[in-house]
Amino acid sequence: MAPTTTSPASPDIASESLEARPQTDRRIWDQHAVDIRLSLPLPFGHYYLTIVAGRERRSAARRASERSRRPLMTAANMVVLGSFSLLCGLGAYRLLEILTLSALQQRGALAPLW
Repeated sequence: MAPTTTSPASPDIASESLEARPQTDRRIWDQHAVDIRLSLPLPFGHYYLTIVAGRERRSAARRASERSRRPLMTAANMVVLGSFSLLCGLGAYRLLEILTLSALQQRGALAPLW
């Protein structure tokens, strides 16, 4: 069994900080300039996607600590980033294709497709 650590603070202080933490976390999470939250019902289970962006407020030490605990270069992250990049690329290609066909039709170089 792993050894447990105890807080040197009194139980009253510990319970007060636990009660205050959700309010503090909520206040921090509500202050992002971009806050997109999606629930994705997929055939193999429900997943969520959260994208938040805003001004960086964490200290350099905290950023380094979080980088070591949550590395960006994981297999799951690479699959998601690769899929997102592919979808963005296909969308941009399709948009360019539509704009090009529209321009050609307006010049009379191409018969209307619809």
